[in-house]
Amino acid sequence: MLLTSGDTLRGPLVLHCNEDVIRLIMPDNTVNTLSAVAVQSFAVKGQKDDRRDYYDDFFDTRMGYYSGSPYYNRTPFRPRRERADTSLVRVFRTYRWNHNNDYSDFKSPGFFEQLSSGPHILLRREMLIERVVNNGPMYGAMATPTAEA
Repeated sequence: MLLTSGDTLRGPLVLHCNEDVIRLIMPDNTVNTLSAVAVQSFAVKGQKDDRRDYYDDFFDTRMGYYSGSPYYNRTPFRPRRERADTSLVRVFRTYRWNHNNDYSDFKSPGFFEQLSSGPHILLRREMLIERVVNNGPMYGAMATPTAEA
């Protein structure tokens, strides 16, 4: 992890996406909490979260195999990974953004994952959102009777 002061820290960490905070466990078992203001970039290797494989395994789609493709039924799919790839290194950088508020000029730092490198950089940001699901009558919900006047 590279700090904005130029210092480098190493150790296991936990990223809290919505708060833009990192908890870093130091070699002496103390825990440092760092906000995005203090961090310039960091890299994660050996991630232990297995459930990400389901969402991040887009190899077949990038190769042009999707349900609308005419080659969809002809080509066998590459099997999904059984376990997380512990050799994969994910790089995160700090950028200022307006938190999806288009009418605000205030930009605060946040963590973004760098997916590509070169003259144009592709970034990704993970956000946890809560959505209300409305199951209509087509999904087995009962319609409520209305009172007649």
